[in-house]
Amino acid sequence: MKETRKTEEMEEIGKPEELESDESEYYSGKCSECSQYNTGRGWCHPCNAKQFQNEFDEWTSGDREIDKFIQQTQLSANKCKEIIEWISFDRLENVTYLAKGGFGTVYKADWLDGVIKVSEVDWYRNGKQVVCLKSLDNLTNKNDFLQEVKNQLKFRGKKSIAIYGITKNPSKNEYMMEIIEWISFDRLENVTYLAKGGFGTVYKADWLDGVIKVSEVDWYRNGKQVVCLKSLDNLTNKNDFLQEVKNQLKFRGKKSIAIYGITKNPSKNEYMMVMNYAKYGSLRKVLNNRFEKLSWQRKFYILSDIAQGLKNIHEMGLMHKDFHPGNIVNPVLTLSYITDFGLCKPVTKNDPEKIYGVIPYMAPETLSRGEYTQASDIYSFGMIMLEVLTSYPPYYNVPHNTNLVIDICKGRKPEIKYEIPRFFKEIMEKCWNFEPPNRLTAKELESQLNSYSYGGKIRRQIKAANKSNKSFIKYDPNEIHPEAIYTSRLIPKTTIPGYDTFDSRQNFFSIPDNIIVEDDETQEME
Repeated sequence: MKETRKTEEMEEIGKPEELESDESEYYSGKCSECSQYNTGRGWCHPCNAKQFQNEFDEWTSGDREIDKFIQQTQLSANKCKEIIEWISFDRLENVTYLAKGGFGTVYKADWLDGVIKVSEVDWYRNGKQVVCLKSLDNLTNKNDFLQEVKNQLKFRGKKSIAIYGITKNPSKNEYMMEIIEWISFDRLENVTYLAKGGFGTVYKADWLDGVIKVSEVDWYRNGKQVVCLKSLDNLTNKNDFLQEVKNQLKFRGKKSIAIYGITKNPSKNEYMMVMNYAKYGSLRKVLNNRFEKLSWQRKFYILSDIAQGLKNIHEMGLMHKDFHPGNIVNPVLTLSYITDFGLCKPVTKNDPEKIYGVIPYMAPETLSRGEYTQASDIYSFGMIMLEVLTSYPPYYNVPHNTNLVIDICKGRKPEIKYEIPRFFKEIMEKCWNFEPPNRLTAKELESQLNSYSYGGKIRRQIKAANKSNKSFIKYDPNEIHPEAIYTSRLIPKTTIPGYDTFDSRQNFFSIPDNIIVEDDETQEME
């Protein structure tokens, strides 16, 4: 807080809690939303409690009691320092062992987002910072763990080390990641059709037993839970089914949806994968129904998750080959997992005679020559990024036919109807580069996205974008062209006149400068 005056009386008072009512306005200010006095410096208890409550369905620790504990601190906090958060373990990098004490083990790590800070008018993230992690050994009751958290929180800001939140190291369950089960179909109830994709049909069901969980000393069943079932259409070889199961299992716990086992529907004589159910459905469904709830920070979280998942695929020497929002699902609003690995293949395997996919997300070299590389996945990410940032799927208002294929192979890009910060625009352009070698790698993509921070220059770009987009009309799925097809299908090979002419490819389209948000003088971020 900027110090506007400093008197002898203020120095004598010392503690801010002792200020009279007129002085407490000086110290804590008024809330910019409700115009009432803040309950702490830059902190309005009623408004912030409401904001936290609106985000409760966007995260989970996986334990109801821990969720409730964290939520209670967020609802009751009168000051910023009184809250703790659930911190997803994948937002921590470079976890390094430091020491082992009498009751626990201590590590240090880089927290990519950083602790919440407050200014006079808003709160924001501190950005990447080094933090300490402490686990309790021989933990037989999570109440012991929560009691230590309560004690640590009680003395925060009182000459004791600050606690920021709780996380969970999934590596404790690592040996379970390799396990799938045979699940008898009679243990599944309320099987309900959800959707049909390019290669399979998806259902949801109640699994009466639930997935295996592990504790420090034993394993147990999770109990009745909702799961997703997927069958493969036109299955002529069970090896195709088993290959997708292997791919899904390979990426379990690595930003892809978890697979629990295999079952068989006796009435249809078809095998099905049993997977984790994503409450919010596909990313496309999230963008269609909840785009207004996605701040720039939340859009960043979604893109970061997808980039991390894609990096995991590429680091194993594979390509997804059918990368679009219909194959990305959201268990919570801002947590995105990649799924549908039916076409996932090693980089050495290509069949130029069989081109499958969704035209708007397919790279020019794939559409023209059937050539698929990891760089083609990156091109697809650029299109996904456009949709996450604007709500508009690429080429929603034109037929997805041979003419569009030819235009894409000549350099066409979709219309951008929403102003975007330059930070995001530059990454998107690199993914869209016409020449595959000039696109980002998945590792570079993840690294550049994670350089995003909430202060200074980027916050100014975001504020300017919000101001320009006040009259923005969100994409309406009813406006889709009747010949726009967003499910995977076999794409006929097309001869592209003049495809090898660089100018015809690279200069067909560029993002106009008037839709790019530059820095603005204001620093408030929504």
